[in-house]
Amino acid sequence: MTVLQLLLTLWMSFPVHNIPNISNQKILIEEKICSPDYEALKAFYRSTNGGTWTNKWDTTDCTVTGWYGVTKDDENRVQELVLDANHLSGSIPDELGNLESLTAFTLEYNQISGSLPPGIGRLKNLQLAFLVSNQIGGSIPIQI
Repeated sequence: MTVLQLLLTLWMSFPVHNIPNISNQKILIEEKICSPDYEALKAFYRSTNGGTWTNKWDTTDCTVTGWYGVTKDDENRVQELVLDANHLSGSIPDELGNLESLTAFTLEYNQISGSLPPGIGRLKNLQLAFLVSNQIGGSIPIQI
């Protein structure tokens, strides 16, 4: 046996050779970008008893990705909120007015009560709101 063969045999028996070579492996690190509307949606979920909804949200996921009835625009802002017949109850929180890019929300056929909060008036891009078949009362806020 030559010296080179001996060294090679010793090297092969040493546990270091079992270390995986990661130099050619791609390591993907996914950056989690929270939606700027996350807090407003969480407030809405709590205020409308989200735990009893038919289609619930995972409010631990701040990206708001894949949340039922939520459509986002290219800037990760909520554009539409469609939660018809989803067993919502409780009231609409003032924080809903923080959804700056909201163009439409439909909450028909639920059990939402109370009155519309003044914050609704901050929804400058709102074009459509359907709230029929709920128990919403009071007057329409003058901010609208």
